[in-house]
Parts: sequence; C-alpha cells; structure tokens
Amino acid sequence: MRPRQQPTKLLGRGELIRFLIMIFLAAALCVVVFTNIFMLPGPSNSRYAPEGGGGTVVVPKIHLDPKILAWIRDDQPRFRVQREPKPFEYILSQAAKLVPGALEYMGLPKEPLDYDAVLKNPKAFRGKPVWVRAKLLEDPLVIDVDTMPGVKDVRGKAQDEKGHIYFFSMAQPPRMPLHKGDWVKIKGFFYKLWDPDARGSKVPYIVGYRLYRSWPKWKPVKELDRTLFPEIMDGSSLDPEITEPEAFYHFLSYVINLPKEKADPSKLPRLTELFLTQMRNDPAGIRGKLFHFYARIIRAPQFLAMAENPLGLKWKTMIWAATTRPATVIRLIVPRRRADIRKEMEVEVIGCFLRNMEYQAADQKVGTASAPIFVSDWVHSHEVPVDTTLDTAKWVVAGILIAFILLLSAVSHFDRKRHMEAEKALARKRRERLAKKAAAPSPGGEGSGS
Repeated sequence: MRPRQQPTKLLGRGELIRFLIMIFLAAALCVVVFTNIFMLPGPSNSRYAPEGGGGTVVVPKIHLDPKILAWIRDDQPRFRVQREPKPFEYILSQAAKLVPGALEYMGLPKEPLDYDAVLKNPKAFRGKPVWVRAKLLEDPLVIDVDTMPGVKDVRGKAQDEKGHIYFFSMAQPPRMPLHKGDWVKIKGFFYKLWDPDARGSKVPYIVGYRLYRSWPKWKPVKELDRTLFPEIMDGSSLDPEITEPEAFYHFLSYVINLPKEKADPSKLPRLTELFLTQMRNDPAGIRGKLFHFYARIIRAPQFLAMAENPLGLKWKTMIWAATTRPATVIRLIVPRRRADIRKEMEVEVIGCFLRNMEYQAADQKVGTASAPIFVSDWVHSHEVPVDTTLDTAKWVVAGILIAFILLLSAVSHFDRKRHMEAEKALARKRRERLAKKAAAPSPGGEGSGS
C-alpha cells in the first residue's frame, strides 16, 4: 500500500511573515505618496474669523422739486430773517432721507462751498449739495418738528478757518455730543442766505442730515502722542474710528508718515507668542509699538468709506489675517483702498498695535474671541519660498519602501523556487527508490533451487 502524501503547504512560516511585512510596507507607501503626513500645517485660523461683511447700502433717489425751491427768497433783508414753512420743511424732509454716500452720489463737490460765489448768486446754489468745515460758535439747539415724526431741527452756527460764518439745520442730532468750540463738517443742501442776528448780514444756510465731528488740518504725525492713549477702548467690538476717532487718525497719520529708518523690517521686533500674551494681558504697556510679521489673508478684504477726518482719507481697507508662528487671528486696518490684496494672499506687514477687539467667531456659540488690531500702511505681497526638502524626503522614503518590497519579493521568489526544486528532488529520489525496490528480485523467486 502506497503511503499517503501530506499536502504541500502554500506558504511556509518565514514566507508568511515576509508576505505580511510586504503588505505593511505597501500600506506605508500609500500613506507617504497619497497624503501629506510630512507637511505639518499650522492651525487653520480662517474659521475663527467672523463671517462676511456688511450688506449693500442702497442710495435713495432724492430730487429736490425746483417749483418748491422757487418759493425761497433771500434777495431782500426781510426775507433773510424768516424760514418759509413749506420749502424749509420740504428740504429738511429730503435731508432726513440721506444715507452715507448719498450726497457724494448726487455730486457733492470736492472743495468746500465758495463763500464769495454763494453771496453773489445764491440762486445758482439753491438745493445743491454743499459742505464746509467749521468750528461751532454755540452748542447746537435741538428742536422737535411736529409735522415730521422722528425728524429734528438741530440748529446752530459755525465759523471756518477764514472767519466766514455759516448757519445750519440738521434732521438728526450728532451721534456723539458736540459743543461750542468743536470742529464739525456741515454738509447737506444749500437753503438760502440767512441773517441770524437780524442786522442785515448774509450767512449761507445749509440743511443736512447730521453734523459730523471734524478737525482742522493736521500736520503729519512723526511721533505718537501718549496723552491720547487713555481714550483708547481695549476690547470694544466697535470700529476704532467710532470709539476713539482722534487717537485712531493719530495712529493712521503715524504709520502713513513712518520714516525709512523706522520702516525697516530688519530693525523691528518679530511678533511672538510673548508679545501676543502681553497684548492680551497688558495692552497699555505695548500700545503704539511697531512689529514686523508675515500673515495670510483669511477673509475677502472690505473697502469702507471713511468718516470725516483730519487726514483727508477717503477709504480704509479692513482685513482679517492669520499668522502661524505664533498662531493667531489679526485685524488689520490700512488707510487706503487696497484692491490688490485678496483672500488667501500671503503678506508681509509692518503694523502698529492699536488695541484689542472682541468679535463673534464664526464657529463659536458662546462668548467672544479677541484679536489685536494693527494699523498699517506697509502691507506687501509675500511670495512664500517653496521648500522642496520635505517633498524630496517623501520620495526618498517612498523609494526605500519600494526597494524593500522588491527585495522581499525577490527573496520570497527565490526561496519559493528553491523550496519547489528541493521538493522536486525529494520526489524524484522517492520515485527512484521505489523503482529500484520494484526491480529487485524477491526472495524465493526464479533463482531458488529445485
């Protein structure tokens, strides 16, 4: 009876181990090639910035009826001491509809009202958008208008730098109290020539929406005035142009007029975690300090029209940016329209720390987040150099893994081939042995005696 042969094992123990190692190496190769485990990104700060910007402001269509304007008289002294009820209320009601930018849309001149020209020909200016910058000669008087609910008659007079007198009526009181001696911008529609003292004088009368605080023209700020620092409101969520306008414009003038020796990045401190901690815990101790840092724009910049200011600035660019070393969200205010700055752009900045602000983070349901505000007129695009070292290392590691896999495959192939040849030799010897055994004469066969 032939002995029963044992089935040949598909994989030996050593071969199984090598097969498992190859599977592990192949998985590691996939991780190296198809993911960026070597590229360790900094924290993604874009989700911590507030979402989007404000909505679109619709400018109302305002057109003063020339028929009503024709009722206004100022050609004789007796007409310059009275307000014609219907025309005055009509102009005041139209002024109450004004929104920021409306007068500019209607053709507000870049230059202030020509005092001499309006005295010579007031009809040419009747109902036209005009503006002047002047100092209040008295506290504004707020009068209720019974025929127009919600509309006031804020009256007063002011004097410009040349000594010219103006009279005004505004449909709303100023946002913040204004008093005698304060500088204001008076803008609105020219109403008529007025005689405030009934002494035969001629004073331009302007009817508008609201008085805006102003200043006489400033000289360029070369050094920060620390006496303005106490009015700065750390932590406020409002725009610093609203909360501390004088200090804000002071800082803007400072960064606009930075001398070259101060605008040298190599001589300025880099923004570090230590400085950020100081900004949060002791902002007054670091206020007004210049820093050099790199950042990435994480929201589309906003271009906002600036309020009346002593620098004559028309636009500001509001930017949310993020740094990675250290990781933080930063609010940048640039004193001009920077259409060249875009979301995801890498920038290099020299910024002056103004204060902290609170904001509602995009993914934060409870409480508020805090970000330092920097004012800067030195924001440049920064090309981040591509470091190929990690990429090279990735492909070197991938090559080593491939070499190991090929080596193990070759070892397994030759080992299996040698094993198969050994099995064939063993089987051949077994057949030869069985053949010899079958050919040998058995005892008691033909060769035995008779």
